[in-house]
Amino acid sequence: MPSPLNPPSDSDSLLDPGPLGPPANLRSRLRSPLAVVPLLLVVAAAGIIVALVRRDSGARPGNTPAATSAGSPARPSASATTLPASTGVSSPAPTASAGTPTTRFSGPRDGDVVSKTALQVLSFEFSGVAPETVHGSLDGIPITFTSAEGAASNHPGALTDGEHHFECYVDGAAGDFHVTRTFTVDTAPPIFAVTPPPPAGKGKPLTVVGTIDKGSTVTANGKSAEVTQGSWKAQFATAPAAVHVVASDPAGNTSSKEIAVHFPVPLTRAVHMTARAWGFKVKREAALALLRAHKINAIEVDIKDEDGLVGYETKVPLAKTVGAVQAHYDTKKMIAQIHQAGGRVIGRLVAFRDPALTKWAWTTGQKDMVLQKTDGTPFTGSYGDFAFPNFSHPTVQKYNVDLAVEAATLGFDDVLYDYLRRPDGKLAGMRIPGLQGTTEQSIAGVVAATKAGFAAAGVTTYLGASVFGIAATRPREIAQDIGQMAPFLDYVAPMVYPSHWAPGEYKVADPNKQPYEIVQRSLKDFQTKVRGSNAAVIPWLQDFSLYGVHYGPDQLHAQFKAAADDGVQSFLLWNAEANYTGDALSVMKSVKYQK
Repeated sequence: MPSPLNPPSDSDSLLDPGPLGPPANLRSRLRSPLAVVPLLLVVAAAGIIVALVRRDSGARPGNTPAATSAGSPARPSASATTLPASTGVSSPAPTASAGTPTTRFSGPRDGDVVSKTALQVLSFEFSGVAPETVHGSLDGIPITFTSAEGAASNHPGALTDGEHHFECYVDGAAGDFHVTRTFTVDTAPPIFAVTPPPPAGKGKPLTVVGTIDKGSTVTANGKSAEVTQGSWKAQFATAPAAVHVVASDPAGNTSSKEIAVHFPVPLTRAVHMTARAWGFKVKREAALALLRAHKINAIEVDIKDEDGLVGYETKVPLAKTVGAVQAHYDTKKMIAQIHQAGGRVIGRLVAFRDPALTKWAWTTGQKDMVLQKTDGTPFTGSYGDFAFPNFSHPTVQKYNVDLAVEAATLGFDDVLYDYLRRPDGKLAGMRIPGLQGTTEQSIAGVVAATKAGFAAAGVTTYLGASVFGIAATRPREIAQDIGQMAPFLDYVAPMVYPSHWAPGEYKVADPNKQPYEIVQRSLKDFQTKVRGSNAAVIPWLQDFSLYGVHYGPDQLHAQFKAAADDGVQSFLLWNAEANYTGDALSVMKSVKYQK
């Protein structure tokens, strides 16, 4: 059978010039004037013969006596031309002669494997022909072609996995063009697994391993992984915040997984400072002195405080819009000072107690951004007017997540949320515009969004959340469900201040006067709540006096010992005025508490 890759012989060409046009020897004879007349007679006779052969061959549906199967197009006559395998983009169909429009076939090549993605755009197309001249079948079932941008086109749509057979011919002035293709559809994604990576050290190497289907490849964070006998391995010189693993099979199908890398929070002993306190030299130097003496190893400084004020020149647009920027420190300088003294920088971000944002939202008519009473006025509780934004509102949530991610990219080692809750009080007395799901789910969603923001920014910043002491036993009272929050946190920071417990909690008669008992019993509960997650427990402990009970070294030691007896060696100290009892702090010589 003649084809573009196998030119016809002289005798075949005389009977059927074919889509390639006259052969070379025929073209040379046409140059001689004496040969023109006899040759014209020969060509005319050949044309008559070809017409008769085609008419008699019955190459039309219903005329052929021997169709291959019901619904299949009739086999073309012996003079039809089989097209070469498609390049996957287009296969040129031979033309009868110069000046005749070129017909091209676009579709799968013989033996192609079509992936799930490729199947969505799979088509059979013949350019330069009318749809009614194209007759085809797919797996023995007739298919129809439609006109699309000068081509006859068929889109098969959904096909089952496995082998498929396409057969088609196009009739026209230049002859009948016959195309057959056998291809395989494979839409199944490759199967692979990832072994949970071990806890990583910041700045340290990390190796991630798993299993993979035979013949498939793997990339991890865009780089090729080593694949050997059904296993794969990806090595990182420095552990990333997350590993995005993509497996690809020979057909081009892919599947992926996002693996969070866990960085265990190191031993933490820190003191709290407001942004204003850090800007006050006497307070700042006192905290740095504790750090240089190795009595603490971290300092917590407010990012955004209870007034909704941001303590540095933030670039988050909404903070500027609401007038929340009140810079008391330069982030770069502050972080460098703490790092140079050997400490970690913890940024405290007060989320849902924000008078600056709430008042702006209410006065500009964006009342859905404000938590309300049932009568539609702003909810106050015991915190004053415009204290609480609507924690479920997307703009309010994004504002806090944006500040958290910005702080992480600026170099804060931790971001520690506070007031990541609804106000205490009966939920029936609150109107929460747009709340979807439960209040606990809404709060946990902010934690998840922040963790995702850190991963997207490529930072390994620790994420913590300060929670009420009652969150372990009565989470619905403040919408702090430890079980829902812990999977997205590096640590939970329960505020187990002895002065904040009611008499009788955990069967402790007077918690403020019994610091050991209340701290030990409540922290034991929190240890249980985070079990099964990677979250650590780092409690807020009391370094202030309240309700007539003086707190000094003995009361602090009682709290330290209570935490240590529960296996908790880390702590955060709170004093609103940043006046700390340095004598109660021992030099950190080991991870175990030493009085």
